[in-house]
Amino acid sequence: MRKRIALTLAILLAPIAMAWAQDNNPETALSTVSSAKNLKPIDIQTFWAGDDAVSNGFYYDGLPLQTSSDFKKVIDPLGDSQASAYLDSASNKERLGSGLFWTGLGVEMAGWVDFTVEMTKMGNTSINAYGYVTGTTPNLGPSLALILAGNAGWVGGLLLRGDAGSERYNAVNRYNYLVQHPDSLSLAPYSSPDAAGMDLTQAF
Repeated sequence: MRKRIALTLAILLAPIAMAWAQDNNPETALSTVSSAKNLKPIDIQTFWAGDDAVSNGFYYDGLPLQTSSDFKKVIDPLGDSQASAYLDSASNKERLGSGLFWTGLGVEMAGWVDFTVEMTKMGNTSINAYGYVTGTTPNLGPSLALILAGNAGWVGGLLLRGDAGSERYNAVNRYNYLVQHPDSLSLAPYSSPDAAGMDLTQAF
C-alpha cells in the first residue's frame, strides 16, 4: 500500500513538474532577434535581502527574460557555441531539477501520510492466537524510508535548479562580453564568469 501511494504521487507529479519547466509564457515572450548585428547587451539586476544577494533579474531591451526560450531567442543569434552550451545545460538542469523537486516532495508527503496512519494504530489492542491481548506497535520503517528518500529528492532538485541559474548567468555574462567586444568572437573561449548572485546591479 505504501509503495502504491508513493508511486502514484510520483507518477502524478512528474508530468506536472515537466510541464511547469516548459517555456510557455506568451505574455513575456520575445520575438527572435533577426541578426547578430542588432544585438544589445542584457541588463542584469541583482535583488538583495539585507546584505545577501538572493536572485538575479535579466532584461533585454526593457523586457524581462524569464524562460529558457526567452534567453535562447536573445543569445543564440550571437552564434557562440559556448554561450549556447551554457543555455542548453541550464535548460536540462532546470527540467531535471524541477522533476526531482516535485517528485521528491510527493514521496516525502506520502511518507508523512503513512507515518500518521501508523501512529494512529498505537494503543490499539488485539487478541493473538494464544488468547492474549496484545498492543499494536507501529511499523515506521517504510514511512521513514519514504520521508528520507523524498527529502533527498527535493533537496537535490533545488541544488540542480541552483546550478541551472549559475549556467544561465554564465551564458549572459559571456554574451554581454562578446557583444561589447565583437572581435573576441574569433578568439579562444572566454573564461567562466563569476558565480551567480555575487555582482551588484549592472547595466551593460
